[in-house]
Amino acid sequence: MEANSIFQKQIMVKPIIVITGPTGTGKTSLGIEVLQYINGIIISADSRQVYKGVDYVTNKISPDTTQGKFVKHDGYWLQDGVTIYGYDVVSPDQEYNVTTFVLSSCDIIYDAWKSGKVPVVVGGTGFYVDALLGHASYSTVGPNEILRNSLREKTSDQLLKVLESVDPVCFNSLNKSDQNNPQRLIRYIEVASEVGSVKDGLTFSPLRSESDIDIYEYVLTSEYPELYRRSDKWIQKLIESNVLGDETEYLIREFPQTRLLEGLLFRTAKKYIASEITSLEMQQVIIGELHTYIRQQVHWLRRRPQRTWVNILEPGYEKFVVEGVKRWYDK
Repeated sequence: MEANSIFQKQIMVKPIIVITGPTGTGKTSLGIEVLQYINGIIISADSRQVYKGVDYVTNKISPDTTQGKFVKHDGYWLQDGVTIYGYDVVSPDQEYNVTTFVLSSCDIIYDAWKSGKVPVVVGGTGFYVDALLGHASYSTVGPNEILRNSLREKTSDQLLKVLESVDPVCFNSLNKSDQNNPQRLIRYIEVASEVGSVKDGLTFSPLRSESDIDIYEYVLTSEYPELYRRSDKWIQKLIESNVLGDETEYLIREFPQTRLLEGLLFRTAKKYIASEITSLEMQQVIIGELHTYIRQQVHWLRRRPQRTWVNILEPGYEKFVVEGVKRWYDK
């Protein structure tokens, strides 16, 4: 790596770089490239990459990538000389939520600043990113498994009726994304049932109170057909290499009660393994669900359009981002 004066630069403010975007846009790879020029670390803002033993379906490793490029540790990996926090934090049978993510990530960020390093937040779970930066509130109310189990089989319409009964103010504030997200609706019901209303159970990231933070945010994106093409290709590789089947069988065997098995990709692969659907049906369902998820990711990101949006089909977009970060950091 070429020596660069940026490495010796004294941090006068508290910088955070954010690289986000929908599935398949190369966020982590670009974060690693940025850190070839700036001394820092990566924090994965992904709600599934925290789990151990599921590296391919959570996209920590691509199906066509060799294992030798990674050095795994509990809570972080080393890749191409860069530390990536937020990988392999908990086992699939352990609880992990936005509160855990925000508080642990804040600790990592404060330690990075003390060491003169720049934290680079990378990930596709938009709520995690916004909660960490203080753009969105989150709740510290703990999980109520009995309540969750009673709600899990309900449709979105049924959950909306429950939420309306326990917190009409929250119900009337929902957007379309909220209304069509059963997991989010269950969480709202859970919080309102515990403390009286969703609003009363909300708090903000400790970073929100920091006055000298300088945040530089990028969104990697493209038109939907290109995003779909990339996700379809990834799904095809997961199926053809059988890593989707292997990791699903691993969860069924070792952690049959894990919530991961009810999440994207795993729940459909589980049906295939149980001979409830064919391989072709599995692929078609997963592709359709992933397309929907990508649209939800883009919709969430559009809530704050002041970020710098980057089209991944533009030639030299990686250089554009790297040069932009270097100019920002040199100020």
